[in-house]
Amino acid sequence: MPERIATPIEQAIHTPMLAPELEELKQPETPIKALPEKEVIIWTPRFIVTFALLAVIWLSAGSLIAQGLQNHLPFLSPNSKILLVETAFVFGGWITLLFTSRNTWLRLGSICGGAWGVLSLLNFALRTFTPHLDDALIAYFTTAPSIVLLGTYACLSIHRTPIKRWDSYFVALLPLVGALVVLGLYFFSPLDARSLENIESWMGITARCLGIAIWWLRPSCWKTQTSPTILFGLASLLSLLFSIPKLITGADSVFLPQVAMLCFFLALCRLIQGELRHQKYA
Repeated sequence: MPERIATPIEQAIHTPMLAPELEELKQPETPIKALPEKEVIIWTPRFIVTFALLAVIWLSAGSLIAQGLQNHLPFLSPNSKILLVETAFVFGGWITLLFTSRNTWLRLGSICGGAWGVLSLLNFALRTFTPHLDDALIAYFTTAPSIVLLGTYACLSIHRTPIKRWDSYFVALLPLVGALVVLGLYFFSPLDARSLENIESWMGITARCLGIAIWWLRPSCWKTQTSPTILFGLASLLSLLFSIPKLITGADSVFLPQVAMLCFFLALCRLIQGELRHQKYA
């Protein structure tokens, strides 16, 4: 009988594997790398143009208002009237952020920011429409917004920010540091300087300093929220400067508060834009 020829499949089965082929089979499969998550672009061309136009219009109007107050134009005085209108815009920004956001920390920050807006509106309204105010009342309505704003910063700085050990310690020790600073100023001050107005002034200055620190002393905020970190920190720095008596006078005392309000408003625009873009690509 003629010899039967093996088929190719039988030849492959009975053929011994060579060493390189065995080594290739022993090697683990290379894991498939996951594709990177799509990065959300917040600074779109339209938002950049809108952001720049808001800054230019606000600063130009602020410069004209400062010059008008220097020339004693009656319809611009007092300065608190202008700040009342600008605070109303910022308050509207907090309300818009509250209804736009879906994150818990951002909503808590928006609620605290709305409380800051209400207290600031009361402060400037009383200064505008009530000519003679008690010093204690002025000190209260100047200090209370600063303390509420510190809570706002604590919530906003946690939003979309990786919390590391330094961040957790910093936020947890913030109230203790503020209390110790105020107590130190109280005990190391002369007896005649320990009035209620001075204590409230110290509390306001301390709250503004801690507000700057909560943004600028945390590297995670600079990495994940660069624009809000710069704008909110700059707003608190300007508020701190013109809250110190006799430090800023003349036209600067009119213009710098408006720049601080502009920083608040632009930071809110950036947060609202970020939320809308994240929701769009969620």
